[in-house]
Amino acid sequence: MNRIRQLTVKLGKNVLPRGLKEYAKLSNFYSLRKIHDFEIECDLILFEGKEEALSFSVSLKDYISRENSIKILEEIEMWITTNLSISEIENISTAMIKITSCYQLFEKPECNNIKQWLIDLETKAYTLRDELINAYFGNLDKYTFNLNVWFIPKNERYEIELFSSSDFKFIPYIYSKSQKRVKQNISNSLRHSLFLNNFKYLQETCRNEVLQIKDIKEACISLNISQETKIDWRG
Repeated sequence: MNRIRQLTVKLGKNVLPRGLKEYAKLSNFYSLRKIHDFEIECDLILFEGKEEALSFSVSLKDYISRENSIKILEEIEMWITTNLSISEIENISTAMIKITSCYQLFEKPECNNIKQWLIDLETKAYTLRDELINAYFGNLDKYTFNLNVWFIPKNERYEIELFSSSDFKFIPYIYSKSQKRVKQNISNSLRHSLFLNNFKYLQETCRNEVLQIKDIKEACISLNISQETKIDWRG
């Protein structure tokens, strides 16, 4: 087995089992209608010593079934052979694999009150976060939770980011017992509301009419859960 094939197989053996495990969680949440859609992404970084030699991202959603898993290996191998010379491949010492599961909600405005709608969105984000903490609890320390929220305007091509956080695991309301309780906590302490504060900042800086609720087609909430694994290459 040549060096390229060895590297491809070793990466594949780490990507595929973890990808299948994450896909099962995503599919379960989707089948229970707790989310509206999902993605599963893989980032691979190869290192020559401490220097990054090559990075690569691939969506696993289309390939993650066992029937299509061979396509992931083929794509990894093509990526390596296309971008690295034989000598560079020989010097690869370490690989970093990052699998990210994206749990997504798409919410249309349900009222004409922007404050109330944002509270509803934040409630749903926290409720989903708490359910995912339960799902990942056994290995929670190994995962990072990132939240992205953006608006899709009705008559514009671009999206407007409302909120982004790379630390959404242990910020407030983690011990909430119900969606009603989360909503009550936010409503009782509006100055700590993440969504309302970010929306206020957008109003002050953008001065954009699309920030009116009548111009918003829907809001997209993506709670992204990632785990990184380092592979020392000695082969």
